[in-house]
Amino acid sequence: MKRIYTLLSLLALGPALFAINGSPVPVDKNAVNVASLKPDDYMHNTLILKVLPEYRSLCSVERINIPAVNDFFLTMGEDQCGKKYPRHEAPKEKFNKYGMPMIDLSLIYEIHYTGAMPMDMAIAKLMNLGFFEYVEPHIIPKISFVPNDPQATQAQSYYLYKIAAAGSGTTGWDIETGNSNVVIGIVDTGTEYTHSDLSNQIKISSTEISGNGIDDDGDGYIDNYRGWDVAMNDNDATWEGNAHGVAVCGDACAQTNNNNKVAGPGYNCKILPVKIADASGTLTAAYDGIVYAADHGCQVINCSWGGPSAGSYGQNIIDYAMNNKDALVVVAAANDGSDSAVYPAAYDNSMSVAATNSSDGKAYFSNYNYTVDVCSPGQGILNTWINNGTISNDGTSMASPVCAGVCAIVRAHYPSYNCYQTKQRVKTTADNIYSVSGNSAYQDKLGTGRIN
Repeated sequence: MKRIYTLLSLLALGPALFAINGSPVPVDKNAVNVASLKPDDYMHNTLILKVLPEYRSLCSVERINIPAVNDFFLTMGEDQCGKKYPRHEAPKEKFNKYGMPMIDLSLIYEIHYTGAMPMDMAIAKLMNLGFFEYVEPHIIPKISFVPNDPQATQAQSYYLYKIAAAGSGTTGWDIETGNSNVVIGIVDTGTEYTHSDLSNQIKISSTEISGNGIDDDGDGYIDNYRGWDVAMNDNDATWEGNAHGVAVCGDACAQTNNNNKVAGPGYNCKILPVKIADASGTLTAAYDGIVYAADHGCQVINCSWGGPSAGSYGQNIIDYAMNNKDALVVVAAANDGSDSAVYPAAYDNSMSVAATNSSDGKAYFSNYNYTVDVCSPGQGILNTWINNGTISNDGTSMASPVCAGVCAIVRAHYPSYNCYQTKQRVKTTADNIYSVSGNSAYQDKLGTGRIN
């Protein structure tokens, strides 16, 4: 199990977990330990809440119509309340065809308040009312990126040979080069649409007409024919503030065999850029981006970001993407160089990716942990960069999209596979690297090995 429960996370809810009618309130076992958060780990005076399903009839798009809740909102100074996913309805079935639980996003709200009440107190008191499945801060994850100097040498495409996408003998690309029906959602800081190794890789909608100002396909988004900026709510996913997403796009699926710049393991698969960062590059809409990518047909979703705090909201989103939408969520394991679980990589069901170097050793910066599923090359990775350029970067931010590209190839070759079978295939076929010098110190904490 990937969930890690601690006594501190339970205490963060407060000592008296009883509803106003005196009956016990179910404890949120995946609760965020608010006391451990740093000021830039979360949105201040902002909470995410999920109403218990028995109170569905009291939930409207912009209000939770429960008197006790609204009375407490007044004491907090609540000035904004609304459903995070107002277009979503409760699933018609409790389980999908594989027996996995379907996730209901229709009862999740976000509120903002102006009062001085400490966040941990607000969470504890709201939970004690007995109307919520969970109440959490809005966590702001960080990108998993270690900058390096620009380099564009052929030697730095080693990773394509290391994972046996290219090379001598029979390679992955000899067997499968993917197709445009398999789409990788790049949930990140945005892209560069005009980059010569990315422009032809963007998935263009067949149902949304470009630039006519109309929501042609009725999905609630106008002119989202080539991705969406979830953070700023517009149809331009061009990067702002931080170009991290430009590199990640190329790591997964730079145009290959076009005699130009770099190559990506996803080859003929497509990417859908989903921008989750505001104008400064802060990831203000991270989990919203996963939902958007899942709702818009991405079979693989890459998240090269994370943070130290768990939460039931994040687990809901991962499970929604995988169980409701059959989208494999691939996540960077982070760059603290420590034995630690980072989220969303450490959530149940997500595919956590640590980084290796050109010798298959654990990259010096990469996290390692029992929650890691596989490793992927992530040190000295040549990728796309701004102004139609290239750059060599380090990070599990690079390892994760390389793995996502491989997962896309697997889904193209085995179209009957669901997301869990795809994940298991990549895990099972990974090369065991624990015998590589230095790796024995991380036994069972680098997953099943380096992807092949």
